[in-house]
Amino acid sequence: LRGIMTGLVVSLAILLGAGTSSREPQSPARAAALRVELLATPLGIDVARPRFSWQMVDGRRGARQTAYRLLVASAPSLLRPGRADIWDSGIVAADSAVDVTYAGLPLEARHRYYWTVCIQDAYGRQAPCAAPSWWETGLLGGPWRATWIASSPAPLDTIAREGADTGASHGDGRPPLLRRSFALSGTPVRARVYATALGSYRLSVNGVPAGPGVFLPDWTDYRARLTYQTYDVTRLLRPGRNALGVVLGAGWYASRMGFSSRRYAYGPPPVRLLLELHVTYADGREEVVASGDTSWRAAPSPIRVSEIYDGESYDARLEQPGWDRPGFDARGWHGVIAEPSPPAMLQSQAIPLIERTAELHPVNHWSAAPGTYVFDLGQNIAGWARLAVRGPRGTRVRLRFAEILDPDGRNITQVNLRSAKATDTYVLSGRGTETFEPHFTYHGFRYVEVTGFPGVPGPDAVTGIVAHTALPETGELRTSDPSLNRLWENILWTQRANLYSVPTDCPQRDERMGWMGDAQVFWRTASYNMDMAAFGEKWLADVRDGQTAAGCFPNFAPNFLGVLSCGAPGWADAGVIIPWTLWRHYGDTRVLAEQWDAMERYLAFIRDSNPDFLWTHRKQVQFGDWLPAGSTKSWGETNTDLISSAFWAYDASLMAQMARALGKDSAAAAYGRLFERVRAAFDSAYVLPDGRVGAPFVNPDSVRTDYTQTAAVLALRFGLVPDSLRGLAAQRLVDDLSAHGWHLTTGFLGSTYVLPVLSETGHDDVAFRLLLQESYPSWLYEVKQGATTMWERWNGDHGDPGMNSYSHYAFGAVGEWLYAYLAGIAEEPGSVGFSQIAIRPRWAAPLDSVRAVYRSVRGDIGSAWRRRPDGSIVVDVTIPANTTGRVYLPADRSPAAGAPGARFEGMRDGRAVFAVEAGTYRFVVSK
Repeated sequence: LRGIMTGLVVSLAILLGAGTSSREPQSPARAAALRVELLATPLGIDVARPRFSWQMVDGRRGARQTAYRLLVASAPSLLRPGRADIWDSGIVAADSAVDVTYAGLPLEARHRYYWTVCIQDAYGRQAPCAAPSWWETGLLGGPWRATWIASSPAPLDTIAREGADTGASHGDGRPPLLRRSFALSGTPVRARVYATALGSYRLSVNGVPAGPGVFLPDWTDYRARLTYQTYDVTRLLRPGRNALGVVLGAGWYASRMGFSSRRYAYGPPPVRLLLELHVTYADGREEVVASGDTSWRAAPSPIRVSEIYDGESYDARLEQPGWDRPGFDARGWHGVIAEPSPPAMLQSQAIPLIERTAELHPVNHWSAAPGTYVFDLGQNIAGWARLAVRGPRGTRVRLRFAEILDPDGRNITQVNLRSAKATDTYVLSGRGTETFEPHFTYHGFRYVEVTGFPGVPGPDAVTGIVAHTALPETGELRTSDPSLNRLWENILWTQRANLYSVPTDCPQRDERMGWMGDAQVFWRTASYNMDMAAFGEKWLADVRDGQTAAGCFPNFAPNFLGVLSCGAPGWADAGVIIPWTLWRHYGDTRVLAEQWDAMERYLAFIRDSNPDFLWTHRKQVQFGDWLPAGSTKSWGETNTDLISSAFWAYDASLMAQMARALGKDSAAAAYGRLFERVRAAFDSAYVLPDGRVGAPFVNPDSVRTDYTQTAAVLALRFGLVPDSLRGLAAQRLVDDLSAHGWHLTTGFLGSTYVLPVLSETGHDDVAFRLLLQESYPSWLYEVKQGATTMWERWNGDHGDPGMNSYSHYAFGAVGEWLYAYLAGIAEEPGSVGFSQIAIRPRWAAPLDSVRAVYRSVRGDIGSAWRRRPDGSIVVDVTIPANTTGRVYLPADRSPAAGAPGARFEGMRDGRAVFAVEAGTYRFVVSK
């Protein structure tokens, strides 16, 4: 492949693409995509000095911002220079458009603020101000007028006594209904609900859901932090009688979590509610309805039990129609009881909600046995199923969820779910056509088995509901190879399935934890696919909450177990790697400042027990290079001390970079020295003069040979191989790949970096060969087996059935190479937030075209290449306004022509290099 690639490129021409020359200014610039605290129009945030971001939209070549003026006001009519009553920044001569910090009057709690930004273009001319946007403050740490309440114990209702199966006892497994009736003296002009729960809640106002979110509040360590949500319910209220309705479920607080059967890992029962409704009238009067007064009433819900792993059982015979509407007769309901406040700090919701994002209809369904029907959605998802059914009262319909079928291809199997039951049950009321969706559970599944259905179900009896934290999708990639397209889609579907307040490892079995090793290897890919900025900052707070007093970062966050909880190399290091990745991808240093003390404590934790600069003296659990191909051990054959020391060095190098970004020059120098010391110790212990990298792996069963692909990849990626041996070490890696038939022997850690290492050491041809490999183990192997999401194991089709997730994003980290190397969208060295863009596409003979778009924080970046019948290659590039870039294209001599906005800088490592201004360009690489 390498010969084919270089042989193609003999001369190069550049053509003028879309966009006019900077010498011909036309349409004025404008600011768009306005964000506050990384979110569009956030409703209720607890940040006293929020950050503002925007994008410059300007189709002209060389478009850039030379100044801005931020205006914040209490009304849209005041958003004018000289009139903005909250903040007028004045004209600031800067191209800053990312995370500009508020510096106006002190913000008040529970207020809506309007803002806009006016920018100047490259000619110093002011563009029209952006369309006004807004944000609302939350409670800003102020006191709550509400108090915590829970349902008091009460006898089960009459329907239950008449024979309904109530499942778990009320107060433990049976979620309660809570309601509050109240009267309003007029039409409100503004009404906000602030609510949270220990458990999970669903809120309705006058029978209408208050918002689209589910699984509220966010999953956090409820002992440390608890989020509340803000709802604009102005249009749901009316003069006169109104009603609030709340269903309380177990959620992450009360469900069993992880590998144990113990419930309430974060605190004692019962589930409980905190809620305030603030109503404002036109004359300025305000009324508050809050949890804690004696007007709240409670009753058992029709939900018999609902837990994260096991599913939900719902008895429609127990329904009380109209229970959450005005006028309902609640005289048979009982009171509520006050509960103590938890020790957690209350904070506003800082990331998008978990929402329904799509519906999938079955592509096939069949009868697997008499009375048993299987529905195939054609896609593995996370969410639940909606059941549509009509039948006699008391009919019990059971839905079981699975990712795979058993070997006969007719029946589902849940063998890989371990103890998770993943089963929903619905008992019919007998009132016409009924629909059921569970309230407080979700599943990872492609197949739904239905039993007990009255009659024969049609294809519309089951609908798959896709749900996840609704982050904006920012990446798109397409190639001429359908298998590669399917691989990219599998990566994206797996990411969707594992964003549930935290980045989970899997969505189906009795785990679904925020494993940090999985997250750190995938985070770069994740950030191309979706806007991970706010989500990442939220989760890093979970990571800090799980840090030990000694400074050890947890292995998963939120941390709820005392076992497997701290310090595994490659896992705990996410506490350093992910802040660095967020900073590099989005350009904001606040995430570094918030994480800095925790990162320093972690580096001190390692240093204190390893005076010889090799990370070997530890008591923490080791996961090694988790689940490599060809090993009988889950942790693989790579020496765990080698892995530990490699990540320690990597951490030190990243800390030096982040310290410089924060202006901590002395710390940067200290971490630079630490990196050099760890690297020297690593070289002495693990790098041999012949270019091999490794060390004996000693375990109770065997002593393995010293060299592994992962050892070489980590050493090369983290800069631990001396420059004099780098080429030889890379060749050793290529030789080992060849000896394995161009197959990987890497696990989670090594697989992440192997293709970037090959490309960076001049072996693009080998990287392509591995990417396009279709036999086991390889990325396309699972695609060829029909996978629609990423597998946890390379051998997911024949590996350990009890330890096998079919929706596990770790090996999807190859997505970074697809974006940054195949399509070639990356940053220039030293740049952050894609302010300076590098377009360096790679192409190989089996592919005829690649097209990618990344919607960065600064605007859309595009890179596409395609082959012409004459053998030439057309490359289209888009550089967003207010950025610059370089385009690197294979060539063996300088180009024949140029174009406005693109300046030829010379030949570098066999590539013609062009400095380009903002704009759209077309390059033609000819024979």
